[in-house]
Formats: sequence, structure tokens, C-alpha cells
Amino acid sequence: MKRIFLLIPALAPLSVSAEAIEEQLPQQLSHLQAQIDAVRSHFALTDADEGRFNESKAAVRTQEQKFLPSVSGGVNLNRGKTLFYQDGNEKNSPDAAARLQLNVSLRQNIYNGGTDSGKLSVSRKKMLLAELRHVHALRRHIRAWLKDTAAILHQQKLLSYHSAAAERAASLNRLAKRKEASGFLGRRDLLDSERELLRTEQDSISSRQNLDKMMSRHKALYGTAKFDGAEFKDFEGLRQIKISPSSAAELQPYVLRLLPVRIAALEKSIAADETKYASSGRFSPRLDAAAQAGQDFNLTKGQSQSGQAGTTSDSQTDSSRSWSVALTGEVTLNPAVSFGLVEESMLRASTADKSYVKVNEENALGLSDTLLRLQQIRARKKNFEALVSVSSQLRDKNHRLFEAGELSIDRLIASEQDLNRDKVTFAAIEIEELNLSVDVSLAELWGLETSAAQSQVMQ
Repeated sequence: MKRIFLLIPALAPLSVSAEAIEEQLPQQLSHLQAQIDAVRSHFALTDADEGRFNESKAAVRTQEQKFLPSVSGGVNLNRGKTLFYQDGNEKNSPDAAARLQLNVSLRQNIYNGGTDSGKLSVSRKKMLLAELRHVHALRRHIRAWLKDTAAILHQQKLLSYHSAAAERAASLNRLAKRKEASGFLGRRDLLDSERELLRTEQDSISSRQNLDKMMSRHKALYGTAKFDGAEFKDFEGLRQIKISPSSAAELQPYVLRLLPVRIAALEKSIAADETKYASSGRFSPRLDAAAQAGQDFNLTKGQSQSGQAGTTSDSQTDSSRSWSVALTGEVTLNPAVSFGLVEESMLRASTADKSYVKVNEENALGLSDTLLRLQQIRARKKNFEALVSVSSQLRDKNHRLFEAGELSIDRLIASEQDLNRDKVTFAAIEIEELNLSVDVSLAELWGLETSAAQSQVMQ
């Protein structure tokens, strides 16, 4: 099974020779190779960018074939008669003759003002552009799969929290019933415990339904639900990033490696080339070499009759052969549409230049914003981890005090709710930190734009 493409980032965004493609995964994702292969196979069924890439390869082959000589052959079979007159009287009228003419010609373009080689160069750049877009679409799909898999793991964790809260509520309800039967607890407190049990069960049911919905969506989008046994530790390799919040100048080398920026830079280069070739088309010299050979067969044999009695002419020859070689040249000055084509191409080049500047700025801002958010969320994560620990200790202490009859049940229920809420919030912080880490890591490893930059483009 094919592996996904890894684009080796080049330092110069316009360097075509540096666009090396290798079929391998980054080390951080190598343990997910089998699952990624399955996702890629399903994506290939709907990947229009791969089809466009194949079309661009065919376009390159078409341009290359323009350098081949053209060969043509012809056949002409005719029958005719010519009448000759002198002073109004028929003088000599040969019999009707049938002739067969065969010819073959070879033409080779020697020089065409650099147009063919220029179009071939542009076609190769367009092929590279289509390949970059194909790789970009594929990598974004793999990133979406990674994030959706992490979201399912997150939802499973939430379900475990809600299930554990429901079990604790059920245990508290049983304890409340015993205390109520013994007279140590009032009917109102028992109702509070039953209400808490129903609430936690409802949270657990809702969490289960959300998980089932996410699983169905995952299978529909990626054609596979093969993440059994997947854990958050599978993403640890993507948390180790080298990029850190820094000045715009220090981030710029990373920005230039991002695929959207590279694509915009290549579009800019293609537009500039097309402008150059459109301008050169106003003066179009052309030089061709041609060779031709032919043979003419006379299919009618016999003597020709003259218009006067008693005279005859010699019989015609059976066939004749001919060949020729030629060197032809022509120059076209300012064709009718040349001025319009030049203006069109110059405007396209101007648009591509503006687009490149815009894409560069958006991706620089998106990467900087993502790095800053990641730094902030990691600081918040440390604080919330301590908060969950304190909430857990407080819940345990309140539970012991309630069993000893020194604490009301509503205080215990409140501490249970605080603990579950803190756990859910901490899990939300964890998944946000993981998503930001995936964004930054794949920006570094795969040249993918961050989700922040992507949302700016959509706006």
C-alpha cells in the first residue's frame, strides 16, 4: 500500500529544483502508518487534486511532444483530359488520363521565438503546483483525522468521568437511603441524592450519544474506525516542537516553508513567466526545416490522338519521382491579440503578487497566534491540574465527614459536582493543548498552515 507523501521543505520558496518529494512519514507518526494508509486509501476515492495532478502531467507530455517532428503523407487519385485549340480548332487532344500521386513530408521546427520551451517550463511549474496542492489536501485530511481521533479519545474520557460520577451518585443514594431508614437523614436529603443520581445519569447518557455520533461521523469521513487501542500517548511525539513564540523575523523562515505560502509563491512565479512569454509574442520569429518526397504514376497507357488525321504522339511516361528540402522562416509583428494578452498577463501577475503577500501575512499571523495560545494554555493546564487535585481531596474529606454525620448532603453533592466540573474543564484544556500542538508540529514537519490561519482565510 502506498505511503503518504512528505514534502521536504526548501529554504527558497521559488526554487523548483528543491521541491523533492519522498514517500515517508515523519518519525512522530510512524507508529500510525497502517491507520494512515487506510485513511489515505479512502481519501483517494474523492481527491480531485490528485486528478488535477495527473492532468497536469499529461499537459507536460503534450508540450514535450511539440518538439517532435511532424510527418504527413498524402494520396491523390485523379482522371482528367485536356483539350488544345488553335484558331478555334481542336489541334491536339490526348486521351483522358488517370494518375496516382503519392507524397510524404517531414517538418521540424528549429526555432519558434522560445515559445515552445517557455510553455514547457510553465507546464512543468503548473505540474509542480498541482502536486503541491494534492500533497496539501492529503496532509490536511490526515491532520483532520488525527484531530478527530483525539476528539473521540477526549469524548471517551468525558464519558468515563460522567460514568464515574453516576456511580458515585448511586453509591451516595444507597447511603442516603440507609441513613434515612435509620433516622439520621431527612426525606429532603434523600430526594437531593436521587436528583443528583438522575442528573449524573442524564450526563452519562448525553455523553454516550455524543460519542456514538462522533464514531459514525468518523467512519463516514475516513472510511475506517480503526483507532481501537489508540491513546493520548500516541500524540506525545507531536507535542515536542522546536518553534517557539518569537519575533516575526525569526518566524519568517518557518512561514516560507508552509505549503500555502509555497503554493502562492509558485503561482506568482508562473504568472511572471506567462507575462514574459506574452510580451515576447509581439515579435514572433519562426524557422522550420522541411523535406518532401513524392511519386507520380500514370495509370493510362497508349497513344494520344491528334485533332488531325494521320498524326500520332509518343506515349507518356509511366511515372515520375521528385524530392525537395527547404528551410523556411517567417516573422510576425504585433499579432492582433498580442496587446490584450500582455495586459491580461500583467494584471494576473499583479494579482498573484498581492495574493502572495496576503497569504504570507495571514500564515505568519496564524502561526504566531497559535504559538502564543499554546504557551498560554500550557500555563493554564498546570494551574488546573493542581485545582483538580485539590477538588478531589476536598470531595474525599467531605465524603468522610458526611458518613460521620458532620456534613450535610448538599455540601457533599456540591463538592462532587465541583470535582466533575473541574475534571471536564481540565479535559477540555488538554484537548485544546493537543490540537494546538498538532497544528504547530505539522506546520514544522509538513508545512501545513495552522487552524488559526485557515479560519482567517475562510473569513
